Amino acid sequence: MDYKERRSLTIQLKTASVMASLFASACGLLVLAGWRYNIVALKSLVPGFITMKPNSALGFTLAGIALYLLQNDEPDARKGWWPISTLLGRSCAVVVVGIGVYTLGEWLAGWPPVIDELMFKDPGNLARHLPPGRMAVITATNFTLLGSALLTLDRRYRGVRPANLLALVATIIATVAILGYLFGIAEFYAVVPFSTMALHSAVLFLLLSLACFCARPSFGFMQVITDDSNAGMVLRRLLPAAVLVPTTVGWLRLQGQRAGLYPLEFGVALHVASSVVIFSALIWLLARRMKKMDSERQQVVDASSWQQAILNSAELAIISAPAIWAPCKSWAIPPPKSSARPRLWYFSTPKKWSSGQSFYPGFWATR
Repeated sequence: MDYKERRSLTIQLKTASVMASLFASACGLLVLAGWRYNIVALKSLVPGFITMKPNSALGFTLAGIALYLLQNDEPDARKGWWPISTLLGRSCAVVVVGIGVYTLGEWLAGWPPVIDELMFKDPGNLARHLPPGRMAVITATNFTLLGSALLTLDRRYRGVRPANLLALVATIIATVAILGYLFGIAEFYAVVPFSTMALHSAVLFLLLSLACFCARPSFGFMQVITDDSNAGMVLRRLLPAAVLVPTTVGWLRLQGQRAGLYPLEFGVALHVASSVVIFSALIWLLARRMKKMDSERQQVVDASSWQQAILNSAELAIISAPAIWAPCKSWAIPPPKSSARPRLWYFSTPKKWSSGQSFYPGFWATR
């Protein structure tokens, strides 16, 4: 991958981060509208599923705004202060952390339920014998992690970027909840601490966590992915497969088993065999690609060696000059009898450069 391709990949990742932040903010606003006008499809996506609480919708809206404003977190080089967009973005991130921390305090320390129904009433939780309007413990934990990642997006402590670790933990939690919905495992989202994590909450957590990585594609974990070495190429091609292949094969195997197409043992064997075949094919294709890249690189090395051999065997000295010396006239003068090495004489009329330096008439160059 050359410089242009790497630059294009960086721009694509930054664009994906911006789009994810805007999408999360829009989803949060839609859920708030669902609570305002009592639209069940906006609150829970599917009838009977757990609803996204108003505080969660507000947290996603503010987290998306914060990530959008923190895309270019650089101080003013002339005045040394942070731009207003960065200050607003960090303020939104502080509110996100505050929502998560206070909700954790309500669950764990018995703090008064001040923010649970601050915007809208929630009779649904009363039917489940849960505090009305209160998000789950794991949802509050993820908001705390996500807000902290946004606050430390450009911080570095002892060579480690805390934002990467915080976003990684939030990604794992969201992935577990999504897999619970995908495979129909109610324990992942219907039992504490996953009691009230809605499906669209888990999806938005995963989206925003990945967007935090993409917001800084040249640092942290993303530095290896965007690298132009073989390691970066391998990671870019195998990482999506490592996530999608086991999930897809496992879901298909489970659906076939539930439909009574085959027993448990056959389903496990089919799952293992499918994974082995798919990953073997991917690794073979990747190895063929790397072989082609090594062949192209070897051709470049051979061409450089050939040019170096020509320079070493030349009868006249060869001097490479910058383009600004192009007007110079040159003559190859046969070597004197007393010298076994040829000499080149470069001559130019004096010329003033823009920097004020002078180019002198000539110099001797001996190979």
